[in-house]
Amino acid sequence: MSIKILITGSAGQGVLWLGKKIAEAVLAKKPKFFVSIIDEYEAGVRSGKSCSQVVISNKPVSCPFIDQPDIKVELENHKIFCANESYELNGSNGRVNEEALKKIFKILPACRRQGL
Repeated sequence: MSIKILITGSAGQGVLWLGKKIAEAVLAKKPKFFVSIIDEYEAGVRSGKSCSQVVISNKPVSCPFIDQPDIKVELENHKIFCANESYELNGSNGRVNEEALKKIFKILPACRRQGL
């Protein structure tokens, strides 16, 4: 069983920070789980697109690349998509913050398809 989370946005919005925080929180609460993160970003500072792929599993992650995410967080559009639902994500000044992170963790159980 695994959960695949894809986070996208513009550089400087906190895409990589959010991926790291999700991984840290999962490992703190469920230390026997496996977490894989792949971060992609363009070389320019505060320009271009960023992407973070986070895979959380109760077994070793054999392929960390995400083709079909269970949860998609679009920071540019301030939306979270999961289980055919859409949720508003309000960060400050277009960036993700601690409040946005709390909201993601609050709706995460509703997004789980495979019962982690």
